[in-house]
Amino acid sequence: MSSIIANVNAKRISIVQGDIVDFIDEVATEVKVSIYIDGMLVNIFSTSPYRLLELGLGYILAHKFNILDERYIRVQGTDIYIENVTKAFNECKLKEENVKVPKDTVFQVFREILDKARLFRRTGCFHVAAIAKLSGDIIDFVEDISRLCAFYKVIGGAYRKGVDLGKTFIVMSSRASSSIVEGIANVCIPIAVFRGAPTLNAIEVSNRFSITLIAHMREGRANIYTKPERILYA
Repeated sequence: MSSIIANVNAKRISIVQGDIVDFIDEVATEVKVSIYIDGMLVNIFSTSPYRLLELGLGYILAHKFNILDERYIRVQGTDIYIENVTKAFNECKLKEENVKVPKDTVFQVFREILDKARLFRRTGCFHVAAIAKLSGDIIDFVEDISRLCAFYKVIGGAYRKGVDLGKTFIVMSSRASSSIVEGIANVCIPIAVFRGAPTLNAIEVSNRFSITLIAHMREGRANIYTKPERILYA
């Protein structure tokens, strides 16, 4: 597997100073990863070349598949083979009274994941995803060139640690798309925080599945679009 970051030769142009300078830049690498379920190719992703087992595990969980054991996930090069899965038809029933988190905890975790985003600071090319307990303890953290793969990897990582996802919240640096929010609903995470903007479909999906959707997250401010009852303001 290749490294996550590579060095390349580049030239920097300065309009102000009117010069061109040679320098070595750090850029993200990516690989094409194929996912097979019971021998059938189901998807191909461009992703950062690490944590591929978590990618496969998070993918099947976010698409409502059940798997008996992670031993049925095999990574061979850039191919992920998953066997013995069944489709789950039950939906999560999230209740607002069961999950509460102070607003200060949400902002604290947001600050922490931005501080941890070393690959992004080096290249400007990575999305960030983290899952935290309601206490604010970060369970798993991922940087990836793909926001969707970052989501799958962090879900897979948290699941491998035996965490009850129904008592966590997820924080992502990307926009809130309906596909990611649907995946969040499928793994029963009740609170989703995004640095970027939400789409209308993402808001509608959040309402349908009783997810607290927070977006436009910045230092000291954020917008809550659905189910604000879970956020404690005192």
